[in-house]
Amino acid sequence: MSHAHQHTACRIILALTPIVAVGSITPGFTGTARADDPANGIATTHTGPQGPDANPRTLERSQHVLLEEVVQHYAGTEQGRIHIARAPAPGQSTLVRRADVLRTLRDNGLRAPSQEIPPQTRIERGVEVLRGSKLKTHLRAQLDPHLTPCSVDTLQTPPEARIPENLTHTRVEGYVPPQSGRISVSIVHHSGNHMLRIPVRASILCPPPAVSPGTRVRVLAVFGNVRASTPGEVKQPGRIGDVVRVTNLHSGRTIQARVKDSQHVEVIQ
Repeated sequence: MSHAHQHTACRIILALTPIVAVGSITPGFTGTARADDPANGIATTHTGPQGPDANPRTLERSQHVLLEEVVQHYAGTEQGRIHIARAPAPGQSTLVRRADVLRTLRDNGLRAPSQEIPPQTRIERGVEVLRGSKLKTHLRAQLDPHLTPCSVDTLQTPPEARIPENLTHTRVEGYVPPQSGRISVSIVHHSGNHMLRIPVRASILCPPPAVSPGTRVRVLAVFGNVRASTPGEVKQPGRIGDVVRVTNLHSGRTIQARVKDSQHVEVIQ
């Protein structure tokens, strides 16, 4: 187990895998969709489900409206990543006018057929609404891998949450003691400069520590090709992989050592 799950309470700040967006977004869609004919004056566009691993433009789309979202001529090109305007917040939209697009093209030494640029284009950034068991499944998946060897037993969540479509990363923040009990944490979803914080309460189950205060162990030390050991006494509980305080029974000195199993610890060099 990592340093983060030592006996003292630890602060968790983790990167998580985001979920994809559904709802009004076509499942499996990864490009740009136009809902209206540009000839009608306003075209509605939205991006499909794109996690950071699936599309490198996700971070840019979370913060900016890209040229390729309005001018199909530049879709999938490096020029298509040119920023036209600030992206709307998740669940909201913004209107991009032809004049804004023409100015951006001119400033970057580019041009496109005028018929490809609608008078106005409404750009949306969608959200996925998760409720009930689907929300719990998502949040549990964020927590469990990072509590090892502990795991979530029960979970209390809000009734629903609106997850940003262009999710750049998530993190879990809160204080988690390394023993069974109840915890309160927040799962923070980031989409560019926008954040969604979901508070959750959970009960976690943890296996007993491998060593406890008073446990007699062999303290191992390695110096190049030389291995040495001496008897020691553990001063705090710890699981395999934890760093604990151990008193050398020969010298009386207290040192830091990593728990290897229930009978051995290794000196931290």
